[in-house]
Amino acid sequence: MEEDLCMNNFKSAIRTCIIFLIVLTILSAAIMSAFFIGENYYYQDSRERAELSGTLDFFVCGASHAMRGFRPDILDQELGVNSYNLSCSRQTMQGRYELLNLELNRNPAKTVVLELSYDSMTRNRDEEGPEGDMYMLGKLGGFMPRIKYFFSAIRPKEYGRMYYNYIDNGVNCIKKIIHGTWTNKNTKLEKGYAAYKRDDDELNQDLKKIYHTRSFEETVYEPNVEYLNKIIALCKEKNVQLILVTTPLSKVTVCRYDNLDTFKEWYENVANENGLQYYDFNLIRDKEEKLPDSSAFSDKFHLGNKGAGTFTKMFTDVLNKEAAGEDTSALFYGSYSELESHMTLDK
Repeated sequence: MEEDLCMNNFKSAIRTCIIFLIVLTILSAAIMSAFFIGENYYYQDSRERAELSGTLDFFVCGASHAMRGFRPDILDQELGVNSYNLSCSRQTMQGRYELLNLELNRNPAKTVVLELSYDSMTRNRDEEGPEGDMYMLGKLGGFMPRIKYFFSAIRPKEYGRMYYNYIDNGVNCIKKIIHGTWTNKNTKLEKGYAAYKRDDDELNQDLKKIYHTRSFEETVYEPNVEYLNKIIALCKEKNVQLILVTTPLSKVTVCRYDNLDTFKEWYENVANENGLQYYDFNLIRDKEEKLPDSSAFSDKFHLGNKGAGTFTKMFTDVLNKEAAGEDTSALFYGSYSELESHMTLDK
């Protein structure tokens, strides 16, 4: 009799736990759906990309350097293309590959610009955590693509953080619904680009004091190389021109770090081995004149809206000259060492 009572109590507890988990799952899914079915965060743009599907022929893909650097309106005007900026903050090399694979399969793409910065090959996904992939899951459209990417990119130890993040996003979106500000289509991006400007005191530095006082990490994270090679192979398979680009950094950053030539040499080798063109716009000779820290940059690593416009025009000018058969190598310094020999350390 006592054993039967214990068994019944155990079964009742199990049923209660199962019911609780079912209710929690349904409630969590409902809260998260407020985030996933709308586009209320700056990186959510799947609807615009879907609407433009079949018409885009020029893509920019990278992390925040590219997201804040390339303006599609200027690319379209100066190059006569229909472009889209696929970039996003903390975007991993896997994320770049997955987005390009999606878009190259549904658009008549002719050109891809892949942004490569000082940390594109060294960012360690295992150590930095899932921030970039959180944005990526919000950027993707549809349940199945998100599920597929989730299980390919998210580590089991990160599931709790992912759950908390999307519950938090969902609650914020529910608040927007209540206040009538929720939207199902992104209104902040223009073909993947969002104007960006903020004041950063770190742009006001004594360059002589900070000169070559730091180094960037140089340990390569092998999955980044793997996905870079997959991007190169994808573009070759689709007969798409792939251009590698390093976007401009502030003069403060170029002065502070002493090993930028290391990354330039990496990407030059990749380009030479695969028959690609690589441009490092920190080395273009008129950068200091056209992109001064005081007006072109929002922080020490990223261009502001004005700077993005100027840089995009500089980029399209180089491409147009190349298309006309001109040799543009003389427009660039050959190395950071050469650049620094011509650089003044006065602000």
